[in-house]
Amino acid sequence: VSSENFTSYGWSEVTPKGYGIAYNIRKECLVIHIACMRNEHALNSDHMAQYFETALNDVRDMLLKP
Repeated sequence: VSSENFTSYGWSEVTPKGYGIAYNIRKECLVIHIACMRNEHALNSDHMAQYFETALNDVRDMLLKP
């Protein structure tokens, strides 16, 4: 549930081979929480966050393009 009243929340991966991703849409920003297990599946929440940031910046630029 997206809300300006929630300042924090937790989320976890559902499977050892995947990510847990939660988001909260705010008036001036988008909060994304990414979780994963550091295990033999080579998952990396920092890398996933970078991919999200790049994709969201691309969408922003596309929407703001004159």
